Amino acid sequence: MSNRILAIALLLLVFHPLQPAVAGSSGTKVELTVTRRSDLNVKVVFVGIPSELVNATYLKWNVPAYKCQQYLNPGVTTGVQYRFDYEFIFPPKGFEDSFAQYLTSIGKVEVAKNPFFGVNLTNTLYSASLAENWLKYHESDYGGSPKPGYTLILANLTRAVPSVTPNQYEKYLNQSVDGFTPHYYNMTYVDSDLYITIRRRWMTSWGGPNRLYFIDLSAGPSNITRQLPLQWAIRANNIDLKTLYGSMWLTQYLSDYVYGAVEDLFAPDFVYPIAAARKYDVDVLVVDNRTDGAVPSLDRTLNVLRIKSELERLLPFAEVNVKARFMNVTASSNLTNLIVSSTSPSKYAKISIVDARPVYNWLSEEGQGHIKDFFNNTRKDSEYYVPVMAFIFTGEYQFGFTFKEDLSEPFGPESIWGVALGDLVLVSHSSHDLVRGNFTDPKQTQTGFGLTNTVIHELGHMLGLVHPFRADPTQDFVASVMSYYPYEYSYSQFDRDALLRGYVDGLIMGTEAELEATGPNILNSGLFSSIQQKLEVAERHYANMSYEEALSASREARRAAAFCRYVGNIISTTGYVALNVFAAIAGTTLVALVFHILARTRRQTREPTRQPFEANSSLEFDLKVI
Repeated sequence: MSNRILAIALLLLVFHPLQPAVAGSSGTKVELTVTRRSDLNVKVVFVGIPSELVNATYLKWNVPAYKCQQYLNPGVTTGVQYRFDYEFIFPPKGFEDSFAQYLTSIGKVEVAKNPFFGVNLTNTLYSASLAENWLKYHESDYGGSPKPGYTLILANLTRAVPSVTPNQYEKYLNQSVDGFTPHYYNMTYVDSDLYITIRRRWMTSWGGPNRLYFIDLSAGPSNITRQLPLQWAIRANNIDLKTLYGSMWLTQYLSDYVYGAVEDLFAPDFVYPIAAARKYDVDVLVVDNRTDGAVPSLDRTLNVLRIKSELERLLPFAEVNVKARFMNVTASSNLTNLIVSSTSPSKYAKISIVDARPVYNWLSEEGQGHIKDFFNNTRKDSEYYVPVMAFIFTGEYQFGFTFKEDLSEPFGPESIWGVALGDLVLVSHSSHDLVRGNFTDPKQTQTGFGLTNTVIHELGHMLGLVHPFRADPTQDFVASVMSYYPYEYSYSQFDRDALLRGYVDGLIMGTEAELEATGPNILNSGLFSSIQQKLEVAERHYANMSYEEALSASREARRAAAFCRYVGNIISTTGYVALNVFAAIAGTTLVALVFHILARTRRQTREPTRQPFEANSSLEFDLKVI
C-alpha cells in the first residue's frame, strides 16, 4: 500500500501543473503571498563631472533606495522588493580624455537636417555600439562591473567633443542656430523582411549587449527625448554651479537620470503576471486587407525562423514553436464587414484609423468570442499559447485606439503597429508600410517594413516585458526590440535579466510558500533539508546573475516542495501506521529518489505559465518611429 501511494504521488508530481505563489496569478495552487527581497548593486560612474560639484550624501538621498515591483495589469505587486546599493565613482580626468580621443577617432561629420532644430546643421555622429564597447573594455579603470548589479555611466563631454555651447542657448531661444555643432550617437538597421535601411542618428545614450548603460549628458538636444543637454539646462535655469544651490541642483539633475535607468532597465516592472512554461506556441495569422495591389507577397512580410530564434534566446529553458498562416480578409465576410464599419478617416490625420476596440471586442472570448473562428485557442497549464492576428490594411490605414472625442482632434488618436492585449496580439501595418521606401527621401524603391519586428515586440509584452522608457525617454536608446527608436530584433540583456530573474523569484517564493504550508513529518524531514540546499544553490547563482542556472535549481526545489506537500497530505489524511513505519525505513533514501527523478524529467517538464489577463487601461500601445 505504501509503495503504491508513493508511486501515485510521484506521478502526480510529474504531471501536476505548478505555478509560483504570486498574488493575482491564474491557477495558483498555494494562496500564500511570500515577500522576497532582491538586492542589486548600482555603480554610477561620473565622467567629466568634478566630484566637488556633487553632494554624494544628497545624491544618495535622491536616488531610489528600494522598489516594490509591480504587475501593471492587473495592478498588483509581484511580491518582490528590490533594494539598491549605490557606489559613486569619479574616475581621473585621464579617463575622460582617453574616451574623448577615442570618440574623435570614430566620429563622422554629417551636414544634414537636424530634426530637433528643423534646419541643416553640422552634426557629429559616433557609433553607439563602438562607444559602449570602449567603455566596457576599459571597465577596470572604474573598478569593474558589480555583481549582482549594473553600471550606469553619466558623462559630460561639452569641452571634449563638438557640442552646443551654453551661450548658444539664447540664440536658440531667438530662433537662430548659426554655428551650432551638436553631437549624437547613431546606429544603422535593415528590416529583415523587406530590407528598408533605417538610420537612427539622434541618440544621446546607449545600452547594448552588456549590463551597462551610457548617457552622454552633453549630447543633443534630440528630437526623441526633447531634453536639453546639461550645458543648456544649466543656462536655462540660471544655475551657478559654484553656489550651494548650484551643487544641489546638479545633484538632483544627476539623480533623476539614475532614477530613470534603475526604474526602466535595472529593475523594471512587468505588464502581465509571469511564470515559466515548458512550451511556448505562437500562432500568427496574417490577414491581407489590401485593395491597392498585392506587392509584396504576404509570405515575404514575416520571418518565422527569426521570431523563433529570438524567443529561444529569451526563453532558453523552454521549447518554442512558431507557425504562420495567411488569408485574405474576404475569406470571412463578417471580418470584412467589421473592418469596413470600424474605419475612421480623419481630415486632420495623415494616417487613417481602423478602430481597434470594436475589432478586439468581436474577437475576444469575453466579447463576442470570434477568436475561435481563427485560432485553436485551447490552453494547457504547462504551455503558453499566443494567438497573433496581423492585418495589412490598404493605403495608410492602421489600428488606433480612440479615447472620448480624440478621434476628431488634430493630434489624436495615435496609430499603432501593435498591441498585446493579454489573450491575443493585434498587429497592423498599412500597405504603404510594406513599400515605405518609395516615400522616403532619398527613395529606397520597393523596400519597406515587414511584420517580424512588430510581432517580436508584442510577444515581449505578452511575456510581461515593458517598454524600457516608461519612466524616462532617455532609456529609449537601448538595443532592445522593446524600444521604439532603435530597430532591434533582439531582446536586450536587461530584458533577459528581468524575465529570468522574475521566473526565479516566483519559483523561490512558491517553494517557500509550499514548505510553509506543509507540516513536518517523519517522511519529509530529510527532503525539507535537501530542498533548502537546492534553494541555497539557486540563491548563489542568482547573486552571480546566472539566472538560467538559478532557474534550474529553483525549479527542482519547487517540484520537490510540491512532492513534500503531497506526502504531508497523504499522511495527514490516511493516518495509516504502516505508512509511518515505511517512512521510517525509506526516509533516508527518499531524497536521492526524488532528485534522481527530477533530474531525469527536468528537460521534459517545465513550469506552467500564467493564463492571460483581461486588458485594462495599463496596456502599452506601440507606435513605431519611422
